[in-house]
Amino acid sequence: MKDQILKSMNFSKIGLLVILGFGWVEKVFVWSGVPESIYEMVGTNPLTAWLTRLGPMGPNYFLGYFELVVFVLLIFKEKYGAILSCLTFLVTLSFLMNGFSFSLVKDITMLGISIDLTLKHWGKQAKAAVITPNS
Repeated sequence: MKDQILKSMNFSKIGLLVILGFGWVEKVFVWSGVPESIYEMVGTNPLTAWLTRLGPMGPNYFLGYFELVVFVLLIFKEKYGAILSCLTFLVTLSFLMNGFSFSLVKDITMLGISIDLTLKHWGKQAKAAVITPNS
């Protein structure tokens, strides 16, 4: 019984949820120095510079609540949460244009886990479409 429970758990998804959970808490509940550094990174990135128009706290709230949506979707609608988590970590990795940071290293791993979850769900549909021919 215990072995079945452990085999049925998706530990990589749990790790992804932990990172996303800490991410949105960090951005929304504003820890010291976080808003300034996020505002600076977002402002110098061509993909996210538009977020600075939301004000000094805008990027924090936008990214934080987006991570919360991804977190909830991963729990209830994993298929869609996986796609959005790929988007989240791809945007985060675009910050490498500003220079390397060890805080971004975890995002490489999280992107891999997100891609794996996405392929797990969307790959099933692609296989089913190939196997089941339309008559």
